[in-house]
Amino acid sequence: FEIDESIAFLSGLIVLYSPIVTINSLRILTETLFLFLLSIFLLLFIHYLKSKKIKLVIWSAILLVLATYVRPISYYLPIAVAIFIVLANIKHKFWRAILHVLIFLFVAYFLLGIWQIRNYRHFHRNVFTHFQNIISYHSPMHSYMKKNNPFNKGLVMIPFYVDLISRSFISLMTEPGSLKYFHCRALTIVGKIFGYAFVIFWWTGFLIGLTKIKRNIFYLFNLFIILYFIFITIAGAGLTSTERYRAPFVPFIAIISAAGWTKFKKKYPFSSFFVNSKVC
Repeated sequence: FEIDESIAFLSGLIVLYSPIVTINSLRILTETLFLFLLSIFLLLFIHYLKSKKIKLVIWSAILLVLATYVRPISYYLPIAVAIFIVLANIKHKFWRAILHVLIFLFVAYFLLGIWQIRNYRHFHRNVFTHFQNIISYHSPMHSYMKKNNPFNKGLVMIPFYVDLISRSFISLMTEPGSLKYFHCRALTIVGKIFGYAFVIFWWTGFLIGLTKIKRNIFYLFNLFIILYFIFITIAGAGLTSTERYRAPFVPFIAIISAAGWTKFKKKYPFSSFFVNSKVC
């Protein structure tokens, strides 16, 4: 509603019926909480972009910190958000934006730093979480040098990384999730059919929605966050970047996808049955 009332129903529907959100919420208990905190952060930051109030900068940082304590994948997200604040205000009130960035980064990394200092005192390792070390093992930065890497195929460095990054991106952004964990073959087949149809649905809306972004700062912010998660996931997990890593930023995808389908509805009214926000 805060971005565009016409996309509210459909974007909520995409999140609600997303198989990877449902499946991973059942398998990984932190998924629901992380998704909730990121969604509240999105709401607060959209309010900040509208009002430019410092208190909303502070609350946005706090929500992002809470989300990071649940799932450390958002550890570097405050830096990305700070860059967006500067870019969004580069032509207007630039120095005020710099002040907001400094406050945002101070609050975020002061609260995150408390735990990192604790880890250094107890384990003598300057990391926020040990999970960062586990992820770095799969990082593409080290993949080429591994002699036993089955994906190397004798490629030189640049083609190798193009192949690895493209494989990782396709896996992250197109895998539909699986219901195999219920140990029912029929349910698994039905889940795959629905899952791939659902991926085609939101991808179609997403691609149309990209044409609507233009200079709309709210859609640009959603796209910026999506790009952050894609980059940080592939950079950290490489070929292990499965669909479960997509779950946290499904709400951001849903907003752009719903915007795309809304645009499609206006151009082709016959599609209103599928995307009318008044349908219940």
